[in-house]
Amino acid sequence: MDFVKPNGKRRVVVTGAGMISGLGQNWEEAFEQLKSYKNCIKNMEEWHDIAGMNTQLACPAKGDLPKYSRKLIRGMGRVALLSYHTSQMALEMAGLLNPETKDIVDECKNGRTGVAYGSSMGSFDSIEELTSVMQERCTAKVNSSTYIKCMPHTCAANIEVTYQLKGRMIVTSEACTSGSQSIGYGYETIENGLQDIMICGGTEGAVTISTYTCREHQWNHTEYHCKYGHHNRTETLLTCLISRLKYRQTLTTTLGSILCNQNGSLREQTDKHNKTRLQVYVIL
Repeated sequence: MDFVKPNGKRRVVVTGAGMISGLGQNWEEAFEQLKSYKNCIKNMEEWHDIAGMNTQLACPAKGDLPKYSRKLIRGMGRVALLSYHTSQMALEMAGLLNPETKDIVDECKNGRTGVAYGSSMGSFDSIEELTSVMQERCTAKVNSSTYIKCMPHTCAANIEVTYQLKGRMIVTSEACTSGSQSIGYGYETIENGLQDIMICGGTEGAVTISTYTCREHQWNHTEYHCKYGHHNRTETLLTCLISRLKYRQTLTTTLGSILCNQNGSLREQTDKHNKTRLQVYVIL
């Protein structure tokens, strides 16, 4: 496998991924749900008393999030917490998470690992708290972390600070395409040699009108406005870890091994002992 493409730019691979959605909290669960052909969209009874809400349909994420220490997540609202949790899943899959401390490995703190993350807005609970200053003419609901939780770049900022990364931070805010756009920016960053590893993804928060509705942790707040004023809300979060191909192959991870040929087909990469070396998907 060539580490450099014919145009002189570096190859990029996906080495880890994490997700939370209405389909499930991991890839296996989501795939099984898709194969069952069962609809995960549900009627939100708590929205029935909202005047003008002609459609009360949503797809909230399944399951509960793990309990993290207050010190760790004090600057995270639901949106940022979703992005952090799926980042943990992606890093663990890539072999870049210390199994004892659950922190990113030190080799990623050298300035060559960055973040590209998308979110249309932060957590709506915190937005409500911030707007209460104007509505109630009082600052009682606002504290030092309120803005950090509600700012549009809350996901990228919290990931960068929590993992003590020193690389580039790229923030996207393009509604439904925020997450996919961030993956594209991360790809270009590695391809052009500016970084070796990028944590990429998108998140939208919670599915209640009082706390608003978004794609949970794809963690991106996704709200569809139909021309008839209908609102359909979905919670989904996705984080993927992309890396420079040569860099990832120097790591001794043993996650299995799948590489893409130039034509996009999948093939298995093994060492001389016929043992799998690394699980990656090449982005061509």
